[in-house]
Amino acid sequence: MHKLHLLALAFLAAAGSPEAAAADINRSAITMPAGACQSALPVFDGVIRKRPLGVQNEGTTAAFVTCGATTPGQARTSRVVLAFNNSNSHDVTIACTLVAGYTESTAVYRPQSVTIPANWGDAMFWVPTQLPSGIPYFASAAFSCTLPPGTGITRVQTSYTEDVGQ
Repeated sequence: MHKLHLLALAFLAAAGSPEAAAADINRSAITMPAGACQSALPVFDGVIRKRPLGVQNEGTTAAFVTCGATTPGQARTSRVVLAFNNSNSHDVTIACTLVAGYTESTAVYRPQSVTIPANWGDAMFWVPTQLPSGIPYFASAAFSCTLPPGTGITRVQTSYTEDVGQ
């Protein structure tokens, strides 16, 4: 009888096990702007200062900055956020455009702006409902921002879902 049980167990093991079901986990990645952003043109290099806690326009005119968000390759990005500071004694408006996609022919452009009170901070975010119908998440995310003098980017953040197996 003992041999019969061992034979049955061997048969079940040889038959294989069902594939593990996918398990999604929600994650968030924050990249400091010193690693994610740079001046958009050499002409802005002299006024954009990369600080440990932000990328700041220290010039007297607006400057353009480009940032790229970090997301693992197979993750499905569900939200992207840029946070800003305003060190001026007056309100300022920062304008950015999200560029989602891998090529010029497939990229989606979504502009946005936020008015930030004097000596304060604020953020702007994008979610998939801002994408064309049928696109459920951001394949990639990069930004082009116009920073008025005395303003800076303090955080680049992505929220995403990742399949981690069972």
